[in-house]
Amino acid sequence: MRDPMTYHLPVRLTGWQVAALLLLLLQFLLTDVSCLPAKYRCQEESAEGSFVANISAGIDGSTVGYSIFRTVPNVSEMFRLDADSGRLTVGRRLDREAICPQKDNCVVVLDVAISNSAVLSHIVKVEVTVDDVNDNEPRFGDVIVRKSLLESTPESLVLELSPAVDPDSPANGVSGYHLEETDGPFRLEVYRNRITNTVGLRLLLTGRLDREKVNRYDLRVKAVDAGQPPRTGAMTIEIDVTDVNDNSPRFANDTYEATLDSDAPAGTTVIQVMASDPDEGANGQVRYYLAKRSRVLYGGVFEVREDSGEVVTTRRLNETGTRMLASYRLDVVAEDRGENAIPTQTSVRIRTKSVNRQAPAIRISAVHHPSNLSSLSVVEISENNLPMAFVCHVTVGDDDIGPSGQVTCSLDDDSDDDFRLVSMGEKKFKVVALRSFDREVKDLYALTLTCADLGTPPMTSQERFVVRIDDVDDNEPRFVRPEYDCSVVENAAAAVAPLVRVQAVDPDEGFNGEVEYSLGSDADSRIFRIDVRTGDLFVLRSLDRETMDSYEFHVRARSSKVKAVGSASEVTCLVHVTVLDVDDERPRFQNATYKFKVAENENSGTEVGRVKAVDLDLPPNDRVVYRLEFVPEDHVTAASFAIDPVLGIVYTRQVLDREAISHHTMRVITTDPRDISNATGGDVTIVFVEVDDVNDNAPVVTYPTAGDDAVHLVRNASSGRRRNVANLTAYDRDVGPNADLRYSIVGGNDDRRRSYLLDPRTGSLFWTPEVTIPGADHCADVIDIVVRDNGFPVTLTSSTRLFVFFDCVEEEGEEDDEDDDEIDRPFGDVTLGHNGPSLFFVVLIMAMVLLVLLFVVVVAKVGGRRRGRSDHVIGSKGGGATAAFDVAAARYQGDGLGPVNRGSDETLSGLVIMGDAQLDNCSRENETNEQKKIPGQADEIDESTSGNERDNDSGCVDVSAVETKERPPVSRDDQFQIHFIGSESGLSSRCHSN
Repeated sequence: MRDPMTYHLPVRLTGWQVAALLLLLLQFLLTDVSCLPAKYRCQEESAEGSFVANISAGIDGSTVGYSIFRTVPNVSEMFRLDADSGRLTVGRRLDREAICPQKDNCVVVLDVAISNSAVLSHIVKVEVTVDDVNDNEPRFGDVIVRKSLLESTPESLVLELSPAVDPDSPANGVSGYHLEETDGPFRLEVYRNRITNTVGLRLLLTGRLDREKVNRYDLRVKAVDAGQPPRTGAMTIEIDVTDVNDNSPRFANDTYEATLDSDAPAGTTVIQVMASDPDEGANGQVRYYLAKRSRVLYGGVFEVREDSGEVVTTRRLNETGTRMLASYRLDVVAEDRGENAIPTQTSVRIRTKSVNRQAPAIRISAVHHPSNLSSLSVVEISENNLPMAFVCHVTVGDDDIGPSGQVTCSLDDDSDDDFRLVSMGEKKFKVVALRSFDREVKDLYALTLTCADLGTPPMTSQERFVVRIDDVDDNEPRFVRPEYDCSVVENAAAAVAPLVRVQAVDPDEGFNGEVEYSLGSDADSRIFRIDVRTGDLFVLRSLDRETMDSYEFHVRARSSKVKAVGSASEVTCLVHVTVLDVDDERPRFQNATYKFKVAENENSGTEVGRVKAVDLDLPPNDRVVYRLEFVPEDHVTAASFAIDPVLGIVYTRQVLDREAISHHTMRVITTDPRDISNATGGDVTIVFVEVDDVNDNAPVVTYPTAGDDAVHLVRNASSGRRRNVANLTAYDRDVGPNADLRYSIVGGNDDRRRSYLLDPRTGSLFWTPEVTIPGADHCADVIDIVVRDNGFPVTLTSSTRLFVFFDCVEEEGEEDDEDDDEIDRPFGDVTLGHNGPSLFFVVLIMAMVLLVLLFVVVVAKVGGRRRGRSDHVIGSKGGGATAAFDVAAARYQGDGLGPVNRGSDETLSGLVIMGDAQLDNCSRENETNEQKKIPGQADEIDESTSGNERDNDSGCVDVSAVETKERPPVSRDDQFQIHFIGSESGLSSRCHSN
């Protein structure tokens, strides 16, 4: 579609055409377009030609012309504009809902072109607001809604309904809904959907349905808009109540009686029982049959027709070969054909009658036959009557002739004290009362009148009738029970059904026995209400059992009739109302945290402790279920503990090890056993479990060990100070007294020498030279040591063995002072440990050259021994000094020497090798000592020993621990590499620090 403002020039233009176009373009450029709109209003439904506005107001000139250039929205002929006067009128009837559907404000925009002398002057924008008129009523999508509900439908059922729609503006839109008056148990609810912000409508079922009372409800929902006057729309809801089998058949009578001739043929109808069921369809169709016992006893004589309830004979009663009874008692069952039918039962008594001759006919006068007593004759007499008062008249007829027509009559024996039959002539009698009667004690007396003729055999007839005692107003009301117990569920809304019906009985009859009920002064009328006529007790609001679990008050009863003797009497009874518990309380722990202790190494299933949460509800609503919750990454705790979900007892699932984990933390959460999703939420408590230590770890000796158990001492007889041989080390993974260690010597420190002392606490082993100086043939001691913890009641021990090897060094001349100064150091300890097989091979090579150096060794002994004061002394340099070789290399062949602990100096003075003979002697002596060793009392050092006695300047070698699996690694800052150097005076070695 072409733009109306676009001009298309022809391909060829003449001169005058070009001039005209230029003039037209100039006029367009000079045209004034108004930017500010003129605003007017008109009302919806305005008639055609209705005045809206005058566009020419304020515009001068008689040659001005007006026209509508464009309309938004584009509705044709909506408005008319007079081209000369500028008068704007309605072109046709305005329908706001059609012009501006679904809009709050309806504004029509007009572009009005104003031309002067047929030349476009300017364009005026005009806005016309169309005001809404309440011309539409609310409309429902469905005018009639049909629903079907089972009569067993529970209360609070919700039926969603479609709301009404009003096309008018919101000011005239739907303002409300209401349900027209109805007796049905329904309530209309209007709500706003928070998500869509729209109004919703639903119908709530507020009571129980009973199809037998009302089988259909016609409800009318009316919607009203906000206009003035308001307009309404309506929707009809038809609810059909569908039947369920909630009624059992009921017989018209509790018992039935009939008489049957003994010669009645098979198929004779004896009596018809009738039962009715108010349900409909199959639920109300009744079928009849004999009860099992009656079917077994009399099934061969009688049967009941299933559909009609007629009791018929299957044979004659006096049939030959059968036994006829005087009467038969049948139990007849009625049951409907619906699902889950509940049968009912009645009793039918059939008396047999002989038909051999005519029996006497009995007639009782002054009687009537009320329906509630079936076919029995009833006579009446007032209570408080005088003795011998007349009751009724009896006549007997017998058409037989002779003795068979003569009759004698009698009342049943049970009435001898109450009534008497008095003869008034031939076949005429009267019944009189022998005493005064109280109707409230007994109001009906059943009598049986028996008449027999004198025939052979005699024929008898019986007539049963009832004497009813008429009421006299002579009693006061009294409650059936002095106390009534009832219950109501807590949190339940005010119920339509009563809690209990109290019953006060006035033994009098009719108006004489009417009773009125009221609450006693001790009852709370804000909570309870009683029906003045029926005695039904109602609760008016919901109750809270945890606030008040029971109520007790009195109910009064008074007679409606004012007695002749005075005002109406009043009696009371006591009512107990028990508030039944519902599960509305959340279990709560008694403590926010629990701290338990349990010993390690206990068997799984050991009780650690018990948490306790309390639910204020009553059993079984107070049941609490416990469960454990662990930190996700704490897998050890999760596998170590469990909880009894009922008792809350925390127990172990496996044996605990304190050395692995000494403390455990977990959460216990309570839940309600009936709350599967835990929508209500449970309480939480924190459980801290501390694992107590048990003395289950023996001490672990880290020095000496199998690979590092020898020390080398240089003997010096001139020294009298105690020397530190070694520092024994051990640890225990237990804590407290269980990890408190004591060291003791149990072998190798014989009573003869007693040269070794062991500090029981520090494990420092000392050697005292002055006690005894081993001879030349004594080259080693084997010390057996026991480390014991202080556990209770059982202490654990570990044993170890330390080998001590000796060598004596004599003083050298002053000529060696320079060499001594070169290697002399403060005395330290040296450990020859396990350092691989390389040193072992070095030792073997040195043993081979021992014979070559024998001469040098002899010269060294004669010349004296040079005292080594270095921290790490193994031999001597020059002079042919002799030292004992580490026997550990011989005991653990192939093991080599271990790493040497860091000392005070990095240089070893030398290395002296023993000969094969000396090595053999030492080995034999060690074996002999081990065989002779007798464990004895450990030699201990008094803790009070002065520090001077413990100085480590005895010249002994201190052996440090070798790194093992049980002991933390020893610092190896300094490693030693042994180099063998040949010299004129012998073989020497030097240690270089790496």
